[in-house]
Amino acid sequence: MNRFQRVIEILDRAVGGPNAPVGFHGAVWRNISRNDFVARKIFGLQLVAVGDGAGSNLVKALKGEAPFGADLAEPPPDATFSRMPSGLSPVPPSEIAFIETWINEGCLEDDVPSAVVPTWRRTNAPIASRRTDDIWFIDPRVGWAVNSDGNIIKTEDGGENWVPQHSTPGVYLRSVAFANANVGWVGTLTRSRRLLRTTNGGTTWSVVTPLPPNAPVAVCGLSVVSELVVYASGTNRPSDVPAMMKTVDGGATWTAWDMSAHASILIDTYFTDALHGWVVGGKTDEAAPTTRDKVKPVILETTDGGATWTNRLAGQEAEFPFGEWGWKIFFVNSQLGFVSLENFDAAAVARTTDGGRTWIRMAVEDGQGNANLEGVGFADDRRGWVGGWGSRDLSKGYSSATVDGGATWAAANQIGLFINRFRFFGNPVTVGYASGDTVYKYSSDPIPVASAALTAAQDATIPLLPNGRTIASGASIPINMRVPVGTKRLTLDVWDRFGVEVGRLLDEIRPRDGQRVFDWDGTDVRGATVPMGDYIIRMTADDVTASSIVTRASAPPSVARTGGRRDATLRLSSAPRRASRSTVAALMTEATPPERDLQWLKEALQIAIQLELATLPPYLTAYWTIKQEDHEAKASISEIWREEMAHFGLVCNLLVAIGGTPLLTDAAVVPTYPGPLPGGVRPGLIVPLRKLDKAQAKIFMEIEYPQDGPLPSAVAGAGTTFDSIGEFYGAILATFQKENPTLKLDRQLRSSGVGVYKIGTMAKVEETIRLINLQGEGSNVTPEEGPGDLAHYYRFGQIYNEKRYVRNPATGKWGYDPAATLPLPETWEMADIPAGGYLQAEVPDMATWDLIQTFDQRYSNMLRLLETAWLNGNQPSLFEAISEMGQMASVASQLVAKPRAEGAGTYGPCFRYLS
Repeated sequence: MNRFQRVIEILDRAVGGPNAPVGFHGAVWRNISRNDFVARKIFGLQLVAVGDGAGSNLVKALKGEAPFGADLAEPPPDATFSRMPSGLSPVPPSEIAFIETWINEGCLEDDVPSAVVPTWRRTNAPIASRRTDDIWFIDPRVGWAVNSDGNIIKTEDGGENWVPQHSTPGVYLRSVAFANANVGWVGTLTRSRRLLRTTNGGTTWSVVTPLPPNAPVAVCGLSVVSELVVYASGTNRPSDVPAMMKTVDGGATWTAWDMSAHASILIDTYFTDALHGWVVGGKTDEAAPTTRDKVKPVILETTDGGATWTNRLAGQEAEFPFGEWGWKIFFVNSQLGFVSLENFDAAAVARTTDGGRTWIRMAVEDGQGNANLEGVGFADDRRGWVGGWGSRDLSKGYSSATVDGGATWAAANQIGLFINRFRFFGNPVTVGYASGDTVYKYSSDPIPVASAALTAAQDATIPLLPNGRTIASGASIPINMRVPVGTKRLTLDVWDRFGVEVGRLLDEIRPRDGQRVFDWDGTDVRGATVPMGDYIIRMTADDVTASSIVTRASAPPSVARTGGRRDATLRLSSAPRRASRSTVAALMTEATPPERDLQWLKEALQIAIQLELATLPPYLTAYWTIKQEDHEAKASISEIWREEMAHFGLVCNLLVAIGGTPLLTDAAVVPTYPGPLPGGVRPGLIVPLRKLDKAQAKIFMEIEYPQDGPLPSAVAGAGTTFDSIGEFYGAILATFQKENPTLKLDRQLRSSGVGVYKIGTMAKVEETIRLINLQGEGSNVTPEEGPGDLAHYYRFGQIYNEKRYVRNPATGKWGYDPAATLPLPETWEMADIPAGGYLQAEVPDMATWDLIQTFDQRYSNMLRLLETAWLNGNQPSLFEAISEMGQMASVASQLVAKPRAEGAGTYGPCFRYLS
């Protein structure tokens, strides 16, 4: 680094970094040569007077000397301009002295003396749309980071270049740690995929299964002691059971234990060896806590691998306020350590100087009102930093610094914002990293040449979510989106501020590109209204992701903070729509559909496969809960799910006929419950796994809603047109007819017992699609798929209305006959299956847990067999898959009769895919 570059670095740091915006006069020092910089004028004033540092306007502006400093509490006489940087912390005197000396000595571009003190700067890591939650480095150059966009990224050159390694759109990544260059772990807040593992440096990642029944439901903290010994802690949710788990054989097996005797929430953990370590969090005396307002910090220490724990803050509870808890733990050496204390409205750390036996609380008062701390790190016993959300509303991201071991603090936002983790190397420290809105580096390294190009590229990129924050107090929250041209799949996921999954709001194939507004009605995956507060929205457009904060406010905000005016002509309707299973956004929202070519056809058929597959678990679950074997409803649903299985097989044949291959065993395509149907189908409809009753029958009717609406009757009115499965399949048929592709038979399968046949001509394509439509919804003139055989919508309508749907012989019209009653069947009182399925901790009876696991294993094996069958045209694999379904039925029939431990209904199948 030469001295001119160092001057630029100082000016960039003063305003918050090389990417930070600068108002008024702009960042006049960026991307210009030394000669242009020396010749630069601002508002008619020469910036630099070569040879006269003290007389240069740049130095005067930094010091706040006239004509600058008008914004100071005691401005100098004749001050007409603000100090530089205006509204931010002043530049340290040592750095102003560096610039002044540089000017005195002729503004040379010679090398900076080697004794330059390390400073913080941004690396070239991507700027996470919300935050980079964690980092891990095995040496000063090789490291990994996990961010709010659901990405795992890696650098091998100290942060100058980063490579995306893995993307998890629907998973909230929280922690990362490595044992060596190959073996590493990532913890998540998504309980179905709580822990990921790599054995090849992150090239590939796999979900760790099975985990112990009492494992933490979210992995907030990781401590890797060696290749064999790993500890994990969580969760930061008072309503969950706090727990820890460990492996001592490199992950082959895990043990876990309940920590609720010691804590209500647990976050970070740190072990010095296989037996000695700490975990931090908070505890309340409430029996069943749901909020954090009664929590106080705990710092727990073990010396026997977690068998016993000592709270090192015991007896000091009065020294800590309610609503505060331990977040991150950092040891400078064997004796000196710090714990950041998260508190929505204050800032403090706990400090130990005796190896963790005793701790004291130290307030962090930096003049800017820092609060809601998370990250803490020290380079030595005196120099340290803290950061985090900066405020209750997560909007500030303040950082603070100390040079006296935490006794006093000063604002230090130039080191980075929204910091959650620090890592350091060397004794004395020569290199450090911090994860915040991006990854920051502490070193004496020169600024990478790529930084300017990267900054320009980032500035030129249109964000997927233009508003960093949206506040709304009405019935819905408008989420502004910019969809890139050519996007194949678009999703919107939401979590609360602590990482609790709320659900997937939107899932579209071939969405309309450009500026759009999606109105979130403020409900979760079950349709329940979420509480007021902050939520994290993640948008994924293929392999590009972005996150932002939305706030459900109880009253209109005093200042509009949505980032711009909304164009009503671009809004998606906020009114409930009877939308279809259409997976192509154009079928639901656009007047001009995207180009429907052969590639569109393959993608649409893949989603059609997912849709047909997604209906089977709820239909089968309802079927299995019916006790009366001879009840008409059971026979009716039996015919429905068998026909849906046939539809699934026929669509698989259509896809392989044009050269595609069904994908069934990827987490992105396996349906989850309760949740929406794939592909943007019937927005707002959440499908649970539950017993058969009127409410579930109504949901089934919504799934099968006819293209032209139900036939006129006393129940369903006429004259309204609705999007439907039929409209979607109509688009598929039209594309088949337009493209007229060659239909290959080599990988197609058949099964007369299931109703699957091969499709080799366009006439057969037309016949197949008509059959799928007719069996699901009937036609616009009859509800029957054949004489005396009602389509699915009307079969479910009979169950919902408890009346037969018949034709009036006098008028010829169809309707529900009040005299022809059809009472609901007796069912097992199966409780609704929880999101993600049952955890072993919720199933104390091991025989029942074995049934739940066995069912999931058979379901997973069935999906693998089906995928193999159509991948290779393997007929025996199809028959094996059908056999697995029979075994699933046997296990499910036992499950729905097993009373739950707490006596609230019975258990049931979870339909989880186990890789």
